[in-house]
Amino acid sequence: MSGINDDYSPIREILYALPRVPKELAVKFAKIPGIHIRANDNCRGCGLCIKREFCKVHAINIIDGKAMIDDRRCRGCTRCVQMCPHDGLEMYGRTAYILDSTKKHVDPVINKMMDDFDKL
Repeated sequence: MSGINDDYSPIREILYALPRVPKELAVKFAKIPGIHIRANDNCRGCGLCIKREFCKVHAINIIDGKAMIDDRRCRGCTRCVQMCPHDGLEMYGRTAYILDSTKKHVDPVINKMMDDFDKL
């Protein structure tokens, strides 16, 4: 065992601490510590990440033909990494095991969106 609580979610922690905070607000401002996103060599600069709003906090820009992620805005949900059809974005700073157990709490819509995206 890793010794880390598999059910840990920063958003859930905020919601428990402040039960009157709407989930949308918690998702907008909660940042998963240690998660960073960057474009890799597969990034084509196609702009789908912006056009289809992979990032709900608008942390992605296309600069010089590559996606650039603004760390000050990025919340670490990894929606963009999961949804890029070219695998052009990657996460660094945490292991995939920890991410997989956290992302299901961050945005439960990811799995449905990925299913819909695969049907395109």
